[in-house]
Amino acid sequence: QALSFLVKIGGDDPTVICKQYFSTDIDCDILGCIVNALHLLMCIVTNQENEQNDELKNVTNGLISANLLDIKSATEFMSSWLKALPGCGRFTLSLSFLTSEHEVRLKEVIKFIKDSIHINDNAGGKDYLCHYNVIV
Repeated sequence: QALSFLVKIGGDDPTVICKQYFSTDIDCDILGCIVNALHLLMCIVTNQENEQNDELKNVTNGLISANLLDIKSATEFMSSWLKALPGCGRFTLSLSFLTSEHEVRLKEVIKFIKDSIHINDNAGGKDYLCHYNVIV
């Protein structure tokens, strides 16, 4: 459900969304839901998600309509959210309170982005990932 929500508001800039809704505080539970959504997207585009229930089919249809089923678009989408989240209030505090499961998923998403050939290393293309060094 969180991934569907992120995709629906995906037309908006995640930075604007973070400033508008989370300028003073982002709860660790909300941060965890966003991490889960980005991880699910990563799994879908890399064909790691084999369970095809009705909810996942609806999410996949939403990804198709948002043009996020290719690795390049999905990586850019995940990257834009990871760039925006440190702008949320109390981000570092919420990051430190993620569950171990969320930490593992976030590490996998960050590794996926770091390994991606689709994000340009020039001009600070991946510099924003230093905000996540607390858990990586």
